[in-house]
Amino acid sequence: MKPASPTSQPTTSQIKYRDEDGLRLQTYKRFKEGVDFQPIDNDYSDALVEFIQHCRNIHKFGRPPKYADIQEFYGMTDAYWDVLKDKNQSGVKIIPDIEGFCCFAGISRETLNEWERSRPSEYSDSIKRLKNDIAAYKKQLGLRGAIPPIVFATDFNNNHGYTQRQEIAIAPNNPLGDIVDEEELKRRYLESVPEVD
Repeated sequence: MKPASPTSQPTTSQIKYRDEDGLRLQTYKRFKEGVDFQPIDNDYSDALVEFIQHCRNIHKFGRPPKYADIQEFYGMTDAYWDVLKDKNQSGVKIIPDIEGFCCFAGISRETLNEWERSRPSEYSDSIKRLKNDIAAYKKQLGLRGAIPPIVFATDFNNNHGYTQRQEIAIAPNNPLGDIVDEEELKRRYLESVPEVD
């Protein structure tokens, strides 16, 4: 097998997807690094791992928090935004998302969705507002081109209830009009048919 030239793209069989420990590498079949996606640098990767470990350490022991008091939930959402602001000011650009909030709050995404469905309206509305705030943030990034369009569209479809749809309007075309009289319909039809030689 001859080695690939420096300008040619590696074949599917040459692409390495996992490292020697079996961990997933940032490699994709259909996408090119530097064109379709940017590689994750070590500082950014380290900061994300630090953020997730910080979230895990907040709720390390015992049962997951219930946030039964709405003020306690408000406090958690404010703390989440404060941590994101601090991280972003220190150079780690973290985009808020539902999973990130749930990680920070020490709950699962399913738990948050269940609370939205089952808790009293003030609590449910607070969760809807949180999701709306996260969507508004991401939408601004998407409109500025900071999130690739396909990623943005897929995220909004999957996480924010948006859909891609095409509306088609069909207008009825009845050349004979709304005539109900059978004899009048016959006459008009015969008049509209060209004569055959």
